[in-house]
Amino acid sequence: MHSFPPSFIEALKTQVQAEYSIIVRYRALKNNANDPDMRQSHQAEIDLRQQNIAEIQADFLQQAQYMGGADVPNAQLADLIKKEVEKITGQSSDATKGANSPLPVVFTVFANPKQDLEYLTEEQNAIQSMLMPLDEKQCKHIVRSDTHLADYFEFLKRWKNRIAIFHYGGHANSVGLKLVDHDSFFTPLAKELAKRNKDALQLVFLNGCSTHYHVKTLFEAGVKSVIATRVAVGDKLASDFAVQFYNNIASGDNLREAFESTCHYIEAVQGGQGKRYRIEATPMLWRGSVKRNSEEDEKLPWRLYTLDEAYLEYALPPEAPLVSNTKAQQSKVEENKNVYNHGGVKNQINHSNIQGDVNF
Repeated sequence: MHSFPPSFIEALKTQVQAEYSIIVRYRALKNNANDPDMRQSHQAEIDLRQQNIAEIQADFLQQAQYMGGADVPNAQLADLIKKEVEKITGQSSDATKGANSPLPVVFTVFANPKQDLEYLTEEQNAIQSMLMPLDEKQCKHIVRSDTHLADYFEFLKRWKNRIAIFHYGGHANSVGLKLVDHDSFFTPLAKELAKRNKDALQLVFLNGCSTHYHVKTLFEAGVKSVIATRVAVGDKLASDFAVQFYNNIASGDNLREAFESTCHYIEAVQGGQGKRYRIEATPMLWRGSVKRNSEEDEKLPWRLYTLDEAYLEYALPPEAPLVSNTKAQQSKVEENKNVYNHGGVKNQINHSNIQGDVNF
């Protein structure tokens, strides 16, 4: 039977978790960096921490040999240490929402090619402010202003199967979306979005005029839930609605709660914005088409459509603190600093502080 004493495993766990939590952070920073030099700098830090983990493995292998494993082949000892490290990094990635459990991405896209949407920048900035406290904790917020067609496709590739919520703010019509450099047909945009995020995508929010024309296309592509408008909508009201919706999402609401609360909010404030709309806050189960009638112009433009009401229970995950930042982790560091001290340049091993033998 091959086993290590608890103090040996605890020392290994403390050191590896500390390095791996930093790797997780720099991976996220690299993924969100647009500047090539910054991405290279973040990758260098990742490489350094990975090298540190390799050195930790090598030093603990040496320590295992000292404690009684001299008669066991080095390859077998190395494999035991490697398996322990794999278990430890698995625990770290769960706790920090790392590579095994990546944070969901909220991708907000804006385009104002004619510069005639006075409140679009306000909408963009306010949503960014709402989601900023959650960034790297509960979600990753990617915002793109002045979006070109190539940008759209490039970002979908970069964040493949990570985008949980997609938001578009800008001009739209029955044919497509008006990006900075193209009046783009909507169907290929929808197919690309859904295909790249088959497992991740929970909601598409099209905050432009009469976007209900695209609801069927999105559902046929496999999207679960959609917020769209049934008529033309004023710039100020559109901004207010979107900002309040993401305020609710950031506060922990699920899709249903966030939408219904936003409708109630708009009902309370719309009196000072000209035309008053009749509120319909109840989400609509998709039946294959959006039916319009003579009363449509009197209703609030936005509706929440879904394929299954269970999908509306989706909310951003709660914050999970980094292991290395918890009091428990700091305590473990203190407890084990005399057991094994791994520095970035020089490693020092105090064999006398490891109690117990390795059983082989």
